[in-house]
Amino acid sequence: MIKKVLFGILCLMNSLAANAQMGKLFDADKQMSSSFTTQIYLDKDGFIWIATRNGLNRYDGYQFRIYKKESRQDLGMASNYVNCMTQDHNGRFYIGMYGALQIFDGQRFRSVTTYDLDKKSIPCYVTCLLERQNREMLIGTSGHGLLKMKGHREAYQMGDIFSHLNGVHRIMEDRRQQIWLATETQGLWCWDGKTIKKYFQEAGMHNSVLDVCEGDNGRIYVATSNHGLYRLENGNAIHIENTGNRHISVLYFNRRGHLMLGYDGMGLGIYDPQNGRLVENPYYSREVDLSTAKVYSICEDQNSNVWLGLLQKGIFMQPGHTMGFGYMGPKLGA
Repeated sequence: MIKKVLFGILCLMNSLAANAQMGKLFDADKQMSSSFTTQIYLDKDGFIWIATRNGLNRYDGYQFRIYKKESRQDLGMASNYVNCMTQDHNGRFYIGMYGALQIFDGQRFRSVTTYDLDKKSIPCYVTCLLERQNREMLIGTSGHGLLKMKGHREAYQMGDIFSHLNGVHRIMEDRRQQIWLATETQGLWCWDGKTIKKYFQEAGMHNSVLDVCEGDNGRIYVATSNHGLYRLENGNAIHIENTGNRHISVLYFNRRGHLMLGYDGMGLGIYDPQNGRLVENPYYSREVDLSTAKVYSICEDQNSNVWLGLLQKGIFMQPGHTMGFGYMGPKLGA
């Protein structure tokens, strides 16, 4: 009898441990405004924000608060098609939308007027945002290159060496304060404040760069469509062979120093720069087939919970602790 009880307890513990390792899926059927996610963002207070093509969502560990243009409380939101967001040093949120750039102070959305090289007011398709270490706010767009904020009401397209820049997928600033731009059709650009160095300019590669990030050792990694992962060494782009010709949409370095690769249609890979090992799809869900997911955004909160933005599938949260989710109350990342 005792043996049976012990066996039952062990089975229950194993079951709990297994279930604890399975993540949780949030989508339009489970509180979110849309399953079409474009970015996941962790703010300075530990809240998770999810940009979607049908509104902006904030998760506090219990429930979602949804911000939409046509909500009962008119907060001045310009569009429900939200592409990206970031938070500046003063806590203001910059929201990139389809045809608009807005600043959200927690109470109201206020529009930023955007200007082209001729100083004409234009609607912008904002794709990415970055506050630099010197507190300049840069705005990447599709069609009007790179813009820079002037005050809190206006943004101007950058000219001179940026005059012929068209579309930008991602902006990244490295520890040397160099600006890296993953462009839509012009390869990878690196700006040191004076000159620009360009990578992936050859035919078949100039329109393949999708993301760029910096590792703990200062090495630069580049994600491409259908050409896998690269690292830059001595000015040369070195292909990481075990990533093959995978379509990598997004890169994210986690707290363990591992590089997370979000694939378009093949889920998630985790690459260890120390030994070159690549682990494919380490997470499991009963609710969604992660191995075929299109991962377009990756975020890790302060409890090491990993959040994946899945195109048309919502967001998936993988617990960061062995025996269950980390803290999931208000300000879950605080």
